[in-house]
Amino acid sequence: MDAKAAVVNNHLTSNAAHTSEQITHGSGSVKQALDNADTGIEDVNERIDNLIIESGDSSPEVADARGGYPVLGARLNASDAQLADVTNRLTDKADQATVQASLTNLQNTKADKTSLDSTNITVAAKADKSYVDTKVATIVSGSPKGTYLTLAALQAAYPTGTTGIYCVTADGNWYYWSGSAWTAGGVYQSMGLPAININDVSGVYTTGKNLVDTSIVTLGHLEATGVITNNSSYRTTDFIKVSAGNSYIISPRFRKMLPYTNSKSPISASFVDADSINYIYTPTADGYIRFSYHVQYEATIMMEVGVSVTAYEPYYKVFLDRIRLNDYQMSFIDDGDSSLVGKSILNLGDSIAYGNGNSSVGYADIIASKYGMTNYEYSAGGTTFSTATASTSILTFIDNAISAVTTAPDYILLEGGTNDIIQIANNTISAGVVGNTYVEADFDDTTTIGAMEKAICKLKAAYPTSKIIFVAVHNMGSRDYAVQKTLADLIKTACEKWSVPIADIYRVGNLNTNIASMVDLYTHDSYGTGHGDKTHPNGLGYETFYVPVIVDLLRRLAS
Repeated sequence: MDAKAAVVNNHLTSNAAHTSEQITHGSGSVKQALDNADTGIEDVNERIDNLIIESGDSSPEVADARGGYPVLGARLNASDAQLADVTNRLTDKADQATVQASLTNLQNTKADKTSLDSTNITVAAKADKSYVDTKVATIVSGSPKGTYLTLAALQAAYPTGTTGIYCVTADGNWYYWSGSAWTAGGVYQSMGLPAININDVSGVYTTGKNLVDTSIVTLGHLEATGVITNNSSYRTTDFIKVSAGNSYIISPRFRKMLPYTNSKSPISASFVDADSINYIYTPTADGYIRFSYHVQYEATIMMEVGVSVTAYEPYYKVFLDRIRLNDYQMSFIDDGDSSLVGKSILNLGDSIAYGNGNSSVGYADIIASKYGMTNYEYSAGGTTFSTATASTSILTFIDNAISAVTTAPDYILLEGGTNDIIQIANNTISAGVVGNTYVEADFDDTTTIGAMEKAICKLKAAYPTSKIIFVAVHNMGSRDYAVQKTLADLIKTACEKWSVPIADIYRVGNLNTNIASMVDLYTHDSYGTGHGDKTHPNGLGYETFYVPVIVDLLRRLAS
């Protein structure tokens, strides 16, 4: 038997199992065929599983349509949402023409580099928030706190500035303190005024008979060249218009007079250098004149058309139909302010009257500047009523005033006792008592009230036509309260005796520096402590408390 036959016979007779790899079927092994069959069966089983619905009553075709969704409706909803999104995208997209137009417009309107650089410079230069806050804080309110005839008068009243805005009638502007200077903020309520050529005011107003405006005089006296030599005893008028053919009389007297041409060139050959009483001037040509007069005639100086002196009246302007005033401006005409214009004040007192806490600008200075009045200043810091102290008595200043101010002032403001309070508290002097007579020699001027009565007696004798007002200063946290109260009561009694009205800041003025919140706001830091000294009002203190009370009384006396 050959070898192959032996293998076959052994295979046939063998009881051992044959592996699937050793059995062929077709072109492959039986194992491979079995593996392929298993895979096919698994695929069928999985498909059948997917085709069967849990309820068992849906067709296999519908189940197959679910496409991985739990129910067919979910798959349909998802498809609808996809279609809607595509539709929206197609609807929203811009066509080519629209896009091109937008790009062209952007190209035409975009800012070039030069414009952007310019804008950046402007933005860099803008006011920052702190600067604006500072400016706003100085203004506080849009309503004016006061009105002055000129900017110079405002500067004199508040040389170091204050809060709020103020109107100046000379230029019609409102002003605010910028931190270093009074700065114009524009014309106040300009819509109330019609358009007027400011270079031609001939048809805007006319003056009263007195042609001398003492609110715009210059300190000093004239020379033939037109130069004004500084001299505190003289005042020189502004240019006063004169017309050929008219005669003008200047009263009561002047010291020097200089005519000018129409172009305001001095006519030196016609210079008058002589003390002249009731002087008549008749110009041969149209032009101007200026003249110098002694300060004692400030309240009576007058120049009028004619050759005879008539009763004195102050300078004023009468506005014609071309002017329309708004309500705010009218208030200064209706409330009686004009009754004070041109009037004079003799101011007597200590540092509160003098204005030590306001750069030597006291309440009388403020009132005179504000209402076009003349103030004869005879007050000084440190003075007392009593003659028994080391300080100068107010009686000395009264004697000096009586010698110098020979024309009776319209009003006398008398203040004092601030420094006497210290001496009384220290038992250095006595407050004194109100006397029973009106004889000057009967008053003990070593006491405060005795000296005060002597002061009133002297003033009434020297100026019987003048109206005296006693200014009772505020309740001071720097002085002994009990002594202040005692002296205030004695002063009130003395004023009642002499029929002298009181501008009573102490009782009704509302300023009391025993109240901490008022100290720094309304009094001056005289000693560099960073706090008000409780004694000396600053500009705001005068304007808020002193000036209104005094002016109210002045107006009532004027009427």
